[in-house]
Order: sequence, then structure tokens, then C-alpha cells
Amino acid sequence: PVHTEFIFIDDGTRSECGSEIEFRTRFERAIAGESFSLQNTTINCRHSSQAYSTNDSVLVVILVIEGGLETIKT
Repeated sequence: PVHTEFIFIDDGTRSECGSEIEFRTRFERAIAGESFSLQNTTINCRHSSQAYSTNDSVLVVILVIEGGLETIKT
């Protein structure tokens, strides 16, 4: 699949190994957890005044650039 959405996060921290771990862990759990889902609303062709919703799961892809051993562990 083609990935068209990316999230870049920078808190301005420099030269502090591991400062991102707590945030990244909470963020990953929030978007991958069962409580988070995207809701699509689709119009029914036969009854254009009615709509129904379906929940799609959110795929999480993690790309690590210049991560150390601690990045792999977390």
C-alpha cells in the first residue's frame, strides 16, 4: 500500500537519548488501541437519505532512523 500520511513530532530536545520513549509509547498505544478507530460514513445507493458507519482499524508503521539499542527495546 501507498502511505500518504505521516506524523512528524519535534519537541526541540537535543542530545538527550530516550527523551522520546514515553511520548512515543503513549502515542502508539493511543492510535493502535481498540478505543481508537476511524469512522467512515457511506451513503446507501438505494436510500440516499440513509447513511451507515463502519469502523476501520488503524495500521501502525514505525520507521526508525538512527535509533540505538534502546529504540529497538521499546
